[in-house]
Amino acid sequence: MSYIIILVFGSFIIYMLYNIFMLSKRNNKNRRLIALFDYFDNEEVFFKTCDEFINGINDEEFKVKGYILKLWGACFYKHYDMIDDILHNIDINKFVYKKGKIDGLEINEDSIFYLCIACNNILYADGNMEQLNKIHDFVTLYAEALKGQLPYAIGEQAYRYYTNSDDKGKEFFVKVLNGEYSEYRYSKQLILLFKNICTTHLARIYLDEDDKEGYQSLLSDLQEFNKSKLGKRYIQELKIELNNDESNA
Repeated sequence: MSYIIILVFGSFIIYMLYNIFMLSKRNNKNRRLIALFDYFDNEEVFFKTCDEFINGINDEEFKVKGYILKLWGACFYKHYDMIDDILHNIDINKFVYKKGKIDGLEINEDSIFYLCIACNNILYADGNMEQLNKIHDFVTLYAEALKGQLPYAIGEQAYRYYTNSDDKGKEFFVKVLNGEYSEYRYSKQLILLFKNICTTHLARIYLDEDDKEGYQSLLSDLQEFNKSKLGKRYIQELKIELNNDESNA
């Protein structure tokens, strides 16, 4: 009996050590990926570093993550000639897996955010609907895999705004801000970002409708989002102008 207990306990220790090792490897890759953001304001260095990351990492999942960040950069710096080639190298199926309690789509929500939301908002701000539609059509190819993911749903509703269709996503954005999103899967670490994105789109809709009361109800949250570099950029892309008093309130 004691031998069996020792065997089980030993197997458990080996299993835990293996998980720690694999998590450590992933964290190291994540740190290398996150480091790319440090170079984003330097166009030449950013693309050079992206290529070094993509070509130097022996992990297909992280290669896709690298390509998605490169796509974001291509949209931001208007390198539209890169987009077709980058999309050709993105395979969202690399994110679709489950290993124990680990959901590949959930732990890669940062990449899904940039692919489904951030890139399209940049293109909308630039008035480049051709490239926006191209990326949207590409994402639609993975609709079956992504359905039920909150960032994908937000991207689809934002597309309604970009194309001036249906209610421009208004009902959806209101529901998310009211906490009605339990039907979707999402990472708890990113839920505030997703809510801020919904706030910004809803604020833009209220401005379009000249609904001053609706806009004022979102102003404090807009101000908080505006304090981050990502938030400030997203707000500006939707042509929401926070005056000095509003920004510093």
